[in-house]
Amino acid sequence: MNERRSAQARAQWARVVVGSFAVMAATFLSILLITLALIPPVLILGVIFAVLTYVVWRWHARRWVLPIAAVLALLAVIGNLQIVVEDLAHPDTIAGFGPTAVIVLAALLGAGAAVAALAGVDPALRRPVAGVVAALAVVLVAVSAVATLGLESDAQQVGDIVVVAEDVEYPETLSASAGAIAFYVDNKDVIRHTFTIDDGDVEQELPGSTARRVEVTLAAGSYRFYCDVPGHEDMEGMLESASARARVRAAGGADRERPARP
Repeated sequence: MNERRSAQARAQWARVVVGSFAVMAATFLSILLITLALIPPVLILGVIFAVLTYVVWRWHARRWVLPIAAVLALLAVIGNLQIVVEDLAHPDTIAGFGPTAVIVLAALLGAGAAVAALAGVDPALRRPVAGVVAALAVVLVAVSAVATLGLESDAQQVGDIVVVAEDVEYPETLSASAGAIAFYVDNKDVIRHTFTIDDGDVEQELPGSTARRVEVTLAAGSYRFYCDVPGHEDMEGMLESASARARVRAAGGADRERPARP
């Protein structure tokens, strides 16, 4: 009789695991739709948890299934901890904060439910626990939505050098006069970026779908600019900053090389 009750308790907790993993799979795949980009690690995680959803639903009675499910759920968070921390630290970009918060909460709930099933915890607790986690997810997403909607872009001014971040890419090259200059960095992606120039001591946050104006004083030279958000390593370019005299000489040289008109 006790063995039968234990099996029933395991089955009820397994339903929570199944629901959590289904939410994780759907959220991972929704990230691809939000960003309109094929991100291999995200796609792989979405497929893994879609498969795990079926495996736990179909074979939860086997003793090896739930421990593996718990470990994989925790590894999905721990293995991407840097990205998780970055996203959760910026609630003003709901496209990053929202999915990450849901995935983390679902992973913790799924792992916890798997452990509860193995430990024989009273299954009557599963509904209150799942309800609290779901309510917390709704609150966090709502707070992020308010923070995101409250953002406004900076106003562009005459003479600003426009830099567009789009499709997780920056322009490959920029040019500017040495001295005091201003960049108008327009983030057209729904996810956050940064505009960083190491030697220029610039690190500007760019929430999703916003523009920021950055003033800086640069000596003549070459500068690397990039986005330092984890996973955005390909977002970089080179800024060539030249003195006014050098720019005039370069322009004069170009004129001399231009063939005379007949």
